Amino acid sequence: MQKEQGKNQTEQPKRGKSKGKPMVWIALSVTVLAVAALFFLILFRNLFGGRDLLVTWLVSQDPAYQTVADRENRAALREEELEKRESELEEKEAAAAKREAELEKKLSRANSMANRLAAVSESHREQMQWLGDIYSAMEPEQAARAIETLPDVGDIALVLYYMDEKSIVEVMNCMDAKLAGKVTKYMLE
Repeated sequence: MQKEQGKNQTEQPKRGKSKGKPMVWIALSVTVLAVAALFFLILFRNLFGGRDLLVTWLVSQDPAYQTVADRENRAALREEELEKRESELEEKEAAAAKREAELEKKLSRANSMANRLAAVSESHREQMQWLGDIYSAMEPEQAARAIETLPDVGDIALVLYYMDEKSIVEVMNCMDAKLAGKVTKYMLE
């Protein structure tokens, strides 16, 4: 009997181990099935937005992929750049138009003075040019006083025509305002 009891004692621990093994396998199988079911729900039913997160993460790993937001941002930046360039071009066009108008005014004045010069004799023109050279070299106040003594507004305009621009401005600033106005009006006609 002792032998039988010894066998029973040795057999009992084996049974205990075998009873525990199936339980572990069942628990492990249930856990695996639960995790698989959870993955199924996350991926195919988009539970907790998991599918979206997974897709976003996978796509973000591809450097060639551009999201809609990235494309919209690039398009917005490009649009801003194009608008900036357009405004710069408009400003340049406006400046060019302004400069063209100024040049046309100067050309018309030059043509007007050229027509008046054509009507003046060669010797008179040479005298006015000589006076213009002299007055350009003088101090503006002295040149203005000397020019104001000329008898004709046309002669004053001719003398100023032969002076350099900087001198003309300084002399006109020093001249009597009424006379400067008459000379300006004569030059613009």
